[in-house]
Amino acid sequence: MPDMSATFLGVQLKTWVAGGAVVLLVAIGHLVLHWWARRRARKHQHESQSPEESAKARYWIARGLSDAVPPIAFMLWLLGLYFACTMILEEFPQAAWTARSARILDALRGAGTLLGLAWLLARIARTLEAFLQSLASRTEANWDDVLLPFAGRALRLILPMLALILGAPALTISEGMQQIIQNGVSLALIGVIGLVLVQFVSAMAQLVLQRYRIDVADNRAARGIYTQV
Repeated sequence: MPDMSATFLGVQLKTWVAGGAVVLLVAIGHLVLHWWARRRARKHQHESQSPEESAKARYWIARGLSDAVPPIAFMLWLLGLYFACTMILEEFPQAAWTARSARILDALRGAGTLLGLAWLLARIARTLEAFLQSLASRTEANWDDVLLPFAGRALRLILPMLALILGAPALTISEGMQQIIQNGVSLALIGVIGLVLVQFVSAMAQLVLQRYRIDVADNRAARGIYTQV
């Protein structure tokens, strides 16, 4: 049995083993997620052909979890590699390069976590949009054919933006860079609000045009409304 207190490149062997174990666990978790996602994809292909099955809540929950696998796997690798690298880095003698490397790792972890959360919420929003469109197609009313897809498109813009708003202040960066990022997030928020408002106006205009058609000679007659002069 090898001596675990021995050193390699200035780091104890047990630390290398612990870091390798973390990476191995992450790899196993990724393989399990990949296997489950492929299994769900085959089942989803069968269930999507059945209107009764696709209308059930468990179908959409399972589909949302399947869509969330890639960002979850990304964050799993990000945090696993971060812990493995910091575990090994702490064994080196304190020096300027170790402190700089630790700061770089912290910054990469923060930025990666922020992007991973935005990616995850974007995937969830995509599933919600598909659910709302499916819900609208199963009803006879006309208003939900416009408003429910609009709500889905709005969620695809709002949820990733929510991750940026909540996660940006937690980044381990300098105050100057923090201010720049906060200003960028504020500008992005204004842009998202503007896009949502434009889509809302477009949806309202579409609703009005559905009720008051302009492609017929008498839109009152098209709505079954007759007036006497």
